[in-house]
Amino acid sequence: MTEEEARQVHTTNHVAKTENLDNAAPPANLTDLSSAGNRVRTYMYWPSTSSVNVFELARAGFVFTGIDDVVKCFKCQGTLKKWKPGDDPLEGHKEFYPDCPHVVALDEIKKPINTETQLVDLLTVCDGVGYRLRQLQTIQSKASGVEPAKKHLTELQKRLDTTERTMHLVMKQMEAVTKCLAKTLADDPAMSGDKSLAEITEGLVNLKESNV
Repeated sequence: MTEEEARQVHTTNHVAKTENLDNAAPPANLTDLSSAGNRVRTYMYWPSTSSVNVFELARAGFVFTGIDDVVKCFKCQGTLKKWKPGDDPLEGHKEFYPDCPHVVALDEIKKPINTETQLVDLLTVCDGVGYRLRQLQTIQSKASGVEPAKKHLTELQKRLDTTERTMHLVMKQMEAVTKCLAKTLADDPAMSGDKSLAEITEGLVNLKESNV
């Protein structure tokens, strides 16, 4: 997002409310938006054409409002929109809402992104999109005059395919790291008889079984 566009959202927050922004908030069951995982789940219908990473948006404290590409901070309620390639959600949050408690907390913690947590969130998003897709396909098969829905079904299928490919790549990377670690331990005389190698080998087998 550019500075001008970001400031426009910031200074016209009352206009966003006339678009029923509050009513477009995340589903009621996602009550604990302080959890990054729950924030990720709000991006189930995020525009597939957007180049912004939903994990970065969620980590920066934003949830999807359901309107265009407008996001809102769960803490300070600040909104940003019109994201462009290369935009950094956290930097945008810091620039236009520097006093937000979430931004301040992130600066203090300097917590690295947890790959395992990202994978779990990715699985959740994938499951959610898949469920919604099956639900809409069932409705379509029972109803007539649903031509307009086909476009949205196609978009959902593309998003699901993209998510599954991303998960596949993550699993491949994890398998490669595990192989390297197993080889290092096997070549180290000091690790002879250590249970770590057996545990890693077992983990590698499980990874291969999961990586379909």
